[in-house]
Amino acid sequence: MLDETHARRPDAGGDASAITFGRLTRHLALILAHQTQDEPVRTLEGIAAALCNRAEGRTSPGSSAIPAANGLAFADWLVALQSVLKRELPEPPLPADFADPRLALCLRTAVRAVSRALKDPTDGATDFHPSGVLPSWAWPRTSCACIGRFVFYRPGE
Repeated sequence: MLDETHARRPDAGGDASAITFGRLTRHLALILAHQTQDEPVRTLEGIAAALCNRAEGRTSPGSSAIPAANGLAFADWLVALQSVLKRELPEPPLPADFADPRLALCLRTAVRAVSRALKDPTDGATDFHPSGVLPSWAWPRTSCACIGRFVFYRPGE
């Protein structure tokens, strides 16, 4: 079972401000499973890293500006990550069967990403899309990585 450690923003009150590590990792794992049907682990890591990078910089897909976010407190980063994940998959389907090998793999990747133990294979990407699709925000930009069937972009490139 995942640690249900709570991160609480000092400026927020009440139980609504509590974010659990376990809830965020499960949410990220479900996003990874939803986005990457049969992709290799490296692709899971790339998407997880890009979403975490987006939270670190507080950017949205297609955004070209990242506010300075170095030294972001872990609790604040978790709040930002929760916001990013809700944009990707607003209501994750629950309960999920994490005994399923594919979901278990996604969960292991998510735990490493949320705990910031995952080496970023995208070198700072915040945006991504499947290689068979070209969203309007991507056409003027230069990709920084292609992993599996996904293309990744750093902000401003």
